[in-house]
Amino acid sequence: MSVTTETVYCLRGTWVCQTHSVTAKFDEGNLNAHVAELASGSVDPAVARAVVAAIWGDETPTRCKSLNCSSRAFTVVSSGDDADWILVCADSACGRQVARAEHKPRSAPRQWSRASVETLRTDAVVGCPAWIADVADSCGRVDHTDDQCAGSHPWDVSGKHLAVPQVLAYTLRDDFMPVTIVCDSADSNPTAIYDANHFADPGQTGRTAMPLTLNPDFFPIRTTATVLNDLAAGLADLDLVGQKLVDGTDLRATVIAVFEAMWLRAGTPPLSPLAESWIRPEALNCQYRTASIAGRTLAASLGCEIVPWARYRGAA
Repeated sequence: MSVTTETVYCLRGTWVCQTHSVTAKFDEGNLNAHVAELASGSVDPAVARAVVAAIWGDETPTRCKSLNCSSRAFTVVSSGDDADWILVCADSACGRQVARAEHKPRSAPRQWSRASVETLRTDAVVGCPAWIADVADSCGRVDHTDDQCAGSHPWDVSGKHLAVPQVLAYTLRDDFMPVTIVCDSADSNPTAIYDANHFADPGQTGRTAMPLTLNPDFFPIRTTATVLNDLAAGLADLDLVGQKLVDGTDLRATVIAVFEAMWLRAGTPPLSPLAESWIRPEALNCQYRTASIAGRTLAASLGCEIVPWARYRGAA
């Protein structure tokens, strides 16, 4: 389904406002891929720079970090098994990762990922938790095949491997580096976002207390509103009319869809006038703001036609 101004980033089987062509809950993987596409080498370099600066803010690198590369050009890739947005050197002879960011909008799952024991011994963790001393190095290895690991540590869904909050695991992918978190509240901190102290209560594990505090210096927080405000500022002097993506999709329409999807999922936070100008009047007027049954009922009572994705006219 090509991206138009009527596109909704919607999960199949969820609900859509037919009246205004929006959804309160987008397909995060789809959206993240489109954001990365806007910052790829296939679009206007000025657009790409605006997207990169909006995601990483003051943490945006100015040049490649490789000693053997002086490139100042970057591209963003979106990965299904790593950080949502990875900034890499655009020099094909280098390709080094220079920054990472994770998109964690409201109601997104607190994902934990398999990791090595060394991950917990870096500066990204506040202090080295005492319980790590009892964790065998084998608990974090891929070939760890115990039917039920007896190690006293948080484990992944298989119950076999050491697991940590996904952003902590991402700090040691490729080179060790911080991971920016894009979320909806400036009051958030990485430990709370991932409920990292969930296993501090022995009752959660039946094993032992396993407190874990993430170092906020390694996980800068960027709010959705800040990202959109900065993106709008970066695009202010650019003319996107008539520009196309590689697949022929309208560039300006894609930007509009990205603004709307992120803004709605974040709970419609206040935006700068410039950022709000990227939101269609239809989306501003839509009353479908939460993906709950109560949210659908309220929107319907206020004049929105709420339909399942399968009945949405225009769905692929």
